[in-house]
Amino acid sequence: MNRGGAETLIMNLYRNIDRSKVQFDFLTCKEGVFDEEIVKLGGEIHRIPYITNVGHRGYIKVLDAFFTSHQEYRIVHSHMDKMSGFVLRSAKKAGIPVRIAHSHNTSSEGGIAAKIYKWHAGKSISTCATHLLACSNAAARWLFADKADTAKILKNGIDCDRFLFRPEIRKQVRKELQIEQEAFVIGHVGRFAYQKNHTYLIDLFAQLTQFRPNSILLLAGEGPLRMEIEKK
Repeated sequence: MNRGGAETLIMNLYRNIDRSKVQFDFLTCKEGVFDEEIVKLGGEIHRIPYITNVGHRGYIKVLDAFFTSHQEYRIVHSHMDKMSGFVLRSAKKAGIPVRIAHSHNTSSEGGIAAKIYKWHAGKSISTCATHLLACSNAAARWLFADKADTAKILKNGIDCDRFLFRPEIRKQVRKELQIEQEAFVIGHVGRFAYQKNHTYLIDLFAQLTQFRPNSILLLAGEGPLRMEIEKK
């Protein structure tokens, strides 16, 4: 897993649970920055191909095969928004008793074809999920529709101590990025996607520079809109 919002939430929970009573294993499609830590904490990492590499039938086949061969799992917790429908359907067929759909979004990414496909996948959530979670009421309404009222809201907890202001870190980072100490810096960490609202942030920053010419905007992240934002 990489440093996305949902992934960070999962790792924050994983680090703080009693792992002698509950253990997390992970099913992903590629290697990520958290892999080494997951293994150190006792978790196993399983991998399946991306749907774009094996197609719809191939993807369903590998999901079915995985859960059929791992019926020892008591809980499956899917964080794939509408695509959770396919995951939980396979888990249900394998007889896994607790199947959680977790909404972290309020819209699907991709073009029209991708959104229609994800809509189709999401239809299985209502019949295959035993529990519904969401990061907000809006996220619950988007993914669970008329079942949104039954979803529990799980806030994305943050360890605030990790983000306390430290003068020494400020000086170090400014030196690394060759930013003058007097510059007024605004930092934004987030995936380059519609939900993060980079366009509005840049427009707002343009107004700020009229009053603070020595201002600098730092954007950290990756995502489908990165090239577009760089041009802006």
